[in-house]
Amino acid sequence: MDSKSFGLVIAYLLPGFVLLAGLGHVSEIAWNWLYGEAASQFLSVGGFLYSTVAALTLGLLASTVRWLLIDSLHHATGLRRPSWNFGRLEGNLGSYMTLVENHYRYYQFYANGTIAWSVGYCCWRLSTEESVGFGSDLAAICLTVLLF
Repeated sequence: MDSKSFGLVIAYLLPGFVLLAGLGHVSEIAWNWLYGEAASQFLSVGGFLYSTVAALTLGLLASTVRWLLIDSLHHATGLRRPSWNFGRLEGNLGSYMTLVENHYRYYQFYANGTIAWSVGYCCWRLSTEESVGFGSDLAAICLTVLLF
């Protein structure tokens, strides 16, 4: 796996699987894709493919929500968007792509993971019938702040 593939996996696929795992607590279809229909059944290739495509799609949706919420919040608090001169990009494209793969993809992972984790935790919290207590909510808030 090269660095470009690795960057795309951590930016979109991993947050998508986190979100899919959370949605599995409120959707029987998502649960079956990830864990199989019953404990005695083996996971199928179709389930693997469906869950991978669903995770990628959810990761892209989480990225859209990240752009809408987190990036807008960053701009509202004073972080300015850099003014790029795309006419000079051609001679520096390799450096630009290295910068994207070595820095921006990690930002996308943490920010998309924040969105995916928050929605997934809410789905799990709404689906559980047992009393989980304040400790798990506090841990979820701490993890969200850490990822943000």
